[in-house]
Amino acid sequence: MTLDSQPVCRAAHWRKVQVFWKWDYYDLDLQMHSPDPTDETVTARVLTVMLADEY
Repeated sequence: MTLDSQPVCRAAHWRKVQVFWKWDYYDLDLQMHSPDPTDETVTARVLTVMLADEY
């Protein structure tokens, strides 16, 4: 798995509101992308959720 193969953003409707979300894969210091997103010993996963109206 590579970062390039991951979807950039997903969308769904929740209680008549459209929301977007995406996962980012950072190094453990949250400074750069993870060297290996599949290795949880070197990866911090960050979930971002927002209202589509705010985009």
